[in-house]
Amino acid sequence: MQPVGVPHHDLRLASNASRAAISEAAVANERRMKNHCLVVTGDWCQRFEAQETSVKDLRHRHPSHTSRCPEALTAVTATAIMLEVATMILACASVQQKRPCTNRYRGPDDDQSMPISHIDPITKEDLDWMVEGWTASRCGGHCDDDVASCYCGRDSKYRRIPAPPGSPPGTPPIQTGRHLPTHAQPSEDEWGQSTDWGKFPFDALYGPKGWCNVDVDEKLHPAAKDLEHHCGLDGLGGRLCELSGETYCPNQCTGHGECQRGFCKCDEGWYGTDCSRLRAGLPRDSGKSSKHERPWIDTVVQVAQAAAADEAPKAMRKRPFIYVYDLPSQYNSRMLQTACSWRGFNTYNESFTAHSHGYSIESALHEMLLASPHRTFDPEEADFFYVPIYLTCYDYNRVMHMANMMAEGRDHIWLTAHDEGACYTPTEIYNTSIMFTHWGRLEMNHTSSA
Repeated sequence: MQPVGVPHHDLRLASNASRAAISEAAVANERRMKNHCLVVTGDWCQRFEAQETSVKDLRHRHPSHTSRCPEALTAVTATAIMLEVATMILACASVQQKRPCTNRYRGPDDDQSMPISHIDPITKEDLDWMVEGWTASRCGGHCDDDVASCYCGRDSKYRRIPAPPGSPPGTPPIQTGRHLPTHAQPSEDEWGQSTDWGKFPFDALYGPKGWCNVDVDEKLHPAAKDLEHHCGLDGLGGRLCELSGETYCPNQCTGHGECQRGFCKCDEGWYGTDCSRLRAGLPRDSGKSSKHERPWIDTVVQVAQAAAADEAPKAMRKRPFIYVYDLPSQYNSRMLQTACSWRGFNTYNESFTAHSHGYSIESALHEMLLASPHRTFDPEEADFFYVPIYLTCYDYNRVMHMANMMAEGRDHIWLTAHDEGACYTPTEIYNTSIMFTHWGRLEMNHTSSA
């Protein structure tokens, strides 16, 4: 029926304009799809773009936790979230996880539940420089045994002065101290006796103009010149590493937590690897937002659509949906406190790509999936499950310890980026999972050359 008072020719014009608009949108969408998939092999990209979107009210998308940890978690504890029959269970750590500096690796006769240490439990300094043995954490100064980092010691001017005894975990030190990189360890003691694990003369580190005593406006000992501008620790900069700034964390804790060099200490009510999940019953604006205090993180923080604060009741998404496990932090984020971050910040708090080596792909892919529009918090709707264990950064065989924790299945994804690809992966996982590898050995004889 023709609407009253509307001429026939006006209706025809409106209909033609509507058809033209639809046709123009279709052409634009086809052009966008073609450009988007221009360099892609096969037709999977076109099929992805052409799929029907999934309609779901994301505000009622998944169960949330109502439990809370008795104390705030810090970089020396961990929060573990595990999947058990599609029900999320929040587990809080009850003990500190120490990482003391050491001169050897743990052997089969050692207590596997305890870390190997070669530092005095009070002074945090090496027990005896003359004892042989090297690991990347061995320290000729003061060891921060929360993260196995080495700083100047021995009563030097820029030594590390820890928090007073009895302070709560995570309490900042009285004086941070000047960092001693892995390659900047002593080749001798003050009496000239040689060590077998260092390269720098004693005076180059602890002499009057040594690394640990010289002021920024003074001339550095010539044997320590190579240390200038080579801090070797995320968040430090300047000629003598005297400047500090933002450090890398996954998605910078989405602005809802304190970044402790890779580990997110979430604000009250928030949890998860990147603090993107909110405890049930709390409003979305609960707790402080670190973004107000650190506006520079706006350029890197990306909140996944599944965690967005102001979502439309009927959000439109395309598959696949990926569930990212929140694992105990020792399997990923705690390792970022010493290495393997894919990006960092300069002394102006500007983000930059920090590493070009292949091992940093683990933290890069993890962060991308945490912020991805394909991420889901509902395991029931997930097409794939990503297991974010930094195998190359930690220990190739550590994946074995996860075999009993995670469900097996063709929908589980693991990244193995080290030299042997997925060869170290347990058969139970390798034969029943999706393995991502970008490095592995391709020759017919896979015998290691090491």
